[in-house]
Amino acid sequence: MRNIVLVLLGLAMVLLPVSGQVALSHSETLKVKDCVRKNVFKGRKYKFQHLPTFEETQKKLPKPIFDEQPDYVKMYWDTWEMVFSQFRQPAKNSPFISNYIDEAYNEALFLWDTSFMTMFCNYGYPYVPGIQSLDNFYYSQMEDGEIVREIDENTGLPRVKWAKPGTPASLNHPILAWAEIESFKITADTSRLQQVYFPLVAHYYAYNKIRDPKSLLFYGSWASMDNSPRLDNMLCGLDTSAELVLFARNLSEIAGIIGLREDSSYFACEAKKMSENINNKLWDGFTNFYYDLNKKGEIHNVKTIAAYWTLLAKIPSKYQASKLVDALKDKSQFNRVHRVPTVPADEPAFEPQGGYWRGGVWTPTNIMVIEGLENYGYIQLAREIALNHFENVYKVYKKTGTVWEFYQPDFIEVGYQKGHRTRPDFTGWTGCVPIKIFIEYVLGIKVNAPDKLINWDIRSDKRIGIEQLQFGDNIISMIADERSQGKRLIKVVAKEAFLLTVTDNENEFVRHMKKGINMFYI
Repeated sequence: MRNIVLVLLGLAMVLLPVSGQVALSHSETLKVKDCVRKNVFKGRKYKFQHLPTFEETQKKLPKPIFDEQPDYVKMYWDTWEMVFSQFRQPAKNSPFISNYIDEAYNEALFLWDTSFMTMFCNYGYPYVPGIQSLDNFYYSQMEDGEIVREIDENTGLPRVKWAKPGTPASLNHPILAWAEIESFKITADTSRLQQVYFPLVAHYYAYNKIRDPKSLLFYGSWASMDNSPRLDNMLCGLDTSAELVLFARNLSEIAGIIGLREDSSYFACEAKKMSENINNKLWDGFTNFYYDLNKKGEIHNVKTIAAYWTLLAKIPSKYQASKLVDALKDKSQFNRVHRVPTVPADEPAFEPQGGYWRGGVWTPTNIMVIEGLENYGYIQLAREIALNHFENVYKVYKKTGTVWEFYQPDFIEVGYQKGHRTRPDFTGWTGCVPIKIFIEYVLGIKVNAPDKLINWDIRSDKRIGIEQLQFGDNIISMIADERSQGKRLIKVVAKEAFLLTVTDNENEFVRHMKKGINMFYI
């Protein structure tokens, strides 16, 4: 472990430069200081906010309709009820500035867990403390820009034992900006992007602390996939390196939205350079796959799901993406009973019962795979994987009455590690399945609030739809009646006008929905 010198200044911890990292230029250092100074969250104090209860809020939440399988709707509501038990107010002496959702794992908040939890909480906007949970991370930003992956809920300080600032265990999974973009798709809240942009930029530069000077890739850690077989002899992590590309692309997008054109171009160039570096150093043309970098500076020949972060970050060429897709379709690799295992079945370390990150099926990595596939136009495969994951989570829910931390790849069962079941009632990231994946892939409803657009891909002949879906300032209800004699009635009620694209039986219809009641046949 590198020698780290920490200076504690109130709540801020400053990492002093050490060898084995890439130092910031003078202009970059000044930019970080300026961005931290512009972090509006650091000066805030908590203002009392009532914690919503499920009983009082349920009537305001989106109401799914799926007559083909009503139990899907029951799982949706059961999950929301569990989620509400995880909303928290800051502890009495905590410096936290916002109510938040807790992953219910221990007494800390995890950046990676919380980011994914915001993705299903977006569908409770504006009634639940979803995206605002991240405010507590922005508040905790250190003076050199770092936001640690794990902060104590009572003190607001880094849990140094598990997330020592300046190490790969702390600078891990840089997905805050991705979470903000996902929220923006539903809220269209530009003012929030303006607030989070500067702390995000400072946080981006902090990753130079774990950048290998020789390869210019980023050091990996156990903290990304705790017991993965790749950890032996790994130097630089493919997932962390690809996520930095994603981070740069997200910053470019946010900068463009809030009118910072030079910044947008700069981060787009950053993404391009890092993508080229990953393709040069981590793509193996013999096996047609991406890998980590080992301690000798060579390809670390252990396949894991980390390779698919490259799709989300738009790193591969079309050819490389097609080869990654081949592995996803291969039944001897990633195409198992429950997709997608974190280690393929042809790896010696693969465990059919999951073994945590040695084959377990996890919701966060599945969401990454699904959205990455969509980036490259593999819409049908993305949907197949989403529905496979949803259906298997549902079947286990029917047997056990709850959702779990991870699942087995070769059996429709709860995941096991060393003979023990994983955690039940895990509406940490698994809450994304009965809520986010249900709405987006079973009901087929994708929202684009900034463009006032909804795409609705209908795949059921029974009555299907949703009521009280809020996106931006709009609230809409959409119901497709059961098909009769080859036709069906679509009824839409909208608070504001929007554009609706409906796909039904592969036929596409585009309709301008006006404020009020709209009805048409397809």
